[in-house]
Amino acid sequence: MKKRVKVLIIVLSVIVVLFAVFWGVFGDFIKHMQPYRRGVEYYSDGSYSKFGFGFTRYGKIASKYLPKYEDVSKNATDVEFVYCGDGIYSKTVFTVVAAKYDAQTYISKRDEILKTGSDFGVDGFIGETETRYHRLIEKKQIHNGDYMYYVVSCCDKDNSIMYYVLFDAIERSDMVGLSMYNHTFYNFYREFHVECMPAN
Repeated sequence: MKKRVKVLIIVLSVIVVLFAVFWGVFGDFIKHMQPYRRGVEYYSDGSYSKFGFGFTRYGKIASKYLPKYEDVSKNATDVEFVYCGDGIYSKTVFTVVAAKYDAQTYISKRDEILKTGSDFGVDGFIGETETRYHRLIEKKQIHNGDYMYYVVSCCDKDNSIMYYVLFDAIERSDMVGLSMYNHTFYNFYREFHVECMPAN
């Protein structure tokens, strides 16, 4: 009986070591082999919650934080959604819901958002300080060691609000580190937030 317990302990130890080696070597590759999906239908029907696999079920985690479609789309003039893991350029995986509103609705929503969370820094790379606000609503380290950030951004120039759930292997202190090198996300941002882009 003691021999069986020892064998079981050895086998489990070997499995744990092999898994740790595998994740160390291939973890980043697997983690960022996320799909690129764009379209509000993934958000409205909740199917984005199925994106990812294993320890990288980022869609499922994001669905616990993003507001409901009905709440975002109410009185919205435009709603868009994108999910991307741009592993070539960035270690960051994004799940983003973006909405535009009439001025009165936007101001009401923005003022409520600014009362929540904490300032998450100015995104000097893709925004202007006097017209953009980033609020960090929640940050925590998740089961695979990544950091999860739930951030809401507002843009006064085009009355738009973006809700992000972002995942990064590195702990960040502001939006610059999370967004700077993700070209796919930057292109989406540039299309949606035309008025909030810095002048060339």
